[in-house]
Amino acid sequence: MTRATAGGRRVRFLIVLEDFEGWTSDEEWGDDALRLESDAPIVKAAIVGEPQWKELVFAFVARPFRKTPIEYFGDETAARSWLGA
Repeated sequence: MTRATAGGRRVRFLIVLEDFEGWTSDEEWGDDALRLESDAPIVKAAIVGEPQWKELVFAFVARPFRKTPIEYFGDETAARSWLGA
């Protein structure tokens, strides 16, 4: 993300979960600093995936603790529309 945000540029993320089956935890699993420290250049983030993963994904990205708007969608068209709005 460093190059994408060089010079103060802001970004919008589109994350598409294909064949997603969850995560395996490791020693860095609880390191929230890694996930929360870089929000400033992010305008918004859209995540596309199967409905059953929504709550788990929101927990993983720490959605309740972020100022950055993050939404979850069942299809990429809706996600791209929201990102562009």
